[in-house]
Amino acid sequence: MNVERFGGTATAGRSATATPSPYRWPAGTSTFDGTTGKGSVAFGGRVTFVLEPHLIWNFELSNPKVTFAGDGTGKLTATRAVLTASIEHHVPRVHLLEHEYTRAVTEAEPAWVRAVSADLAAGTLAWDAYFVPRKERS
Repeated sequence: MNVERFGGTATAGRSATATPSPYRWPAGTSTFDGTTGKGSVAFGGRVTFVLEPHLIWNFELSNPKVTFAGDGTGKLTATRAVLTASIEHHVPRVHLLEHEYTRAVTEAEPAWVRAVSADLAAGTLAWDAYFVPRKERS
């Protein structure tokens, strides 16, 4: 993410580096089961983004981790934080509402996708012919 071109800064810390781009994270712990194909790789470090013209004060990503499910899929997670901007920078909460909303939706979305997928697989969520394009109805 090149926030500098928008008037912001990106600062790497705790052994992560920001140059050359992309960010580089120091390796931490890892596990792998060759039989199941399951495992994980955890990294350390953090990158903090500050983009005041766009009301982003100290958004931090740290400790990324990749988890392998064993079926060819995986999950990338990281600790993310909008660092107590309202305290450190005296930012009124009204300016952080968009961040709160994005976080709430992002956290709720995986559960919703799993529920809809399960309903589709179980056949309990059926598409009505009304929603199928006319060419496909015949």
